[in-house]
Amino acid sequence: MGLSGAGDLFLTANSMLSRNFRVGLGLAQNRELREILEELGEVAEGVETSKEICALAQKNGIYAPIAKEVALVMEGKNPRVSLMDLMKR
Repeated sequence: MGLSGAGDLFLTANSMLSRNFRVGLGLAQNRELREILEELGEVAEGVETSKEICALAQKNGIYAPIAKEVALVMEGKNPRVSLMDLMKR
């Protein structure tokens, strides 16, 4: 919640040094997750975390549409379709 957390969030969302950013960029380029992760050769924490957040939200009855769409994209849903579904809410 402090400055270091804000810095981490900024870099995760904006830096090619971020593994999660590179996964998101690859997905936006219509590449398959498997291919992206193989090329990355490192763990991108957001991939599994997105699934767990969605599962926890569902288990606890929490409405989490963004987490749900992120998890669906990890499973192969087209990111553009996901974005449109979120914007239609």
